[in-house]
Amino acid sequence: HHYIHHCAASWSAMNVEMIYDSEADVLYASLGKPTPCTSREVGSCVLLRYDVMHGALCAVTLIGARQRALADRSSIDASIATVPAALRRAVSTWLDQVSADRT
Repeated sequence: HHYIHHCAASWSAMNVEMIYDSEADVLYASLGKPTPCTSREVGSCVLLRYDVMHGALCAVTLIGARQRALADRSSIDASIATVPAALRRAVSTWLDQVSADRT
């Protein structure tokens, strides 16, 4: 099942849209609506996605998101350290929630 969680990023003027595929355990977080982009893998199972028209970083994809949130959070944090603050904060909040929900 897919569910969409919209985050109105109160710490930024930008909206972050998050889509989590629980069957595949993949989290996709984008600044605004998803757009065509290219990907670059940074760290293990973390893809930074760049807008094809402007080259700006516009999204992050975490493969094995829930599993990695529980087992290897520090490497995810390091991999997304340079992404825009609103995007980084939204992903970190999701990861925090996953960790809190495990108990």
